[in-house]
Amino acid sequence: PQMNHGEFPMLVLPRRAARGGRITHVTRQGKGKATEAGEFGTTLDQSGREAFKLNDGDEPVAVMYGPEDATVFCASSAGQGIHFEAADMRSMGRKAVGVNVMKLGGNDEIVNAFHGNGVEQLAVITEQGLCKRIWFDEFRTQGRGGGGMQVCKLNSGDRVVGVAPCISESDLVVTTSRGRVWRTEATAFELMGRPAKGNPIFDLLPGETILGVSVLPTSTDNF
Repeated sequence: PQMNHGEFPMLVLPRRAARGGRITHVTRQGKGKATEAGEFGTTLDQSGREAFKLNDGDEPVAVMYGPEDATVFCASSAGQGIHFEAADMRSMGRKAVGVNVMKLGGNDEIVNAFHGNGVEQLAVITEQGLCKRIWFDEFRTQGRGGGGMQVCKLNSGDRVVGVAPCISESDLVVTTSRGRVWRTEATAFELMGRPAKGNPIFDLLPGETILGVSVLPTSTDNF
């Protein structure tokens, strides 16, 4: 497809997916919208089709495909997370902006969002390098649009930069502002409760910060 400057793909699906299910997006400013996959059709369109509208200065942080009876989890840079039923976001047309998925304050923003079905643990890391894992069942489902529950306590000036679903057997990849990458077992992130800050396990250089964490596919994932 032809893309504009600065544009990049976030989700690739087989055309047969357009026969059912919904495509859900969540933005950095806390907007979310679900659209029936069938609205995108199955014909090839080199210039693409508008999937959702963005407010000025906003950008998508996650795009998901799944059924309406899924759940959605959103995590914010201020150390909060909200878990709600996907059905709380009614299906809208492709050109709608969407609804508020989480109440954000000040400079807070969404750092990641994903379907909660089947999630066992969360890997959490902050800009200053504090990291931990949390059992996902600590986050009960609640109504969309609230302030959510605490993901971790933060030091002054710190913020959450990565929250990713994982299992104990996962391998994690952590990237830094100096272009360095660490690959580590998920068990290196100690299991802790929601209020815990986490532990520093990476030796950061002066001025170096963490950019995020990703989970590598395991041999049991269906790819």
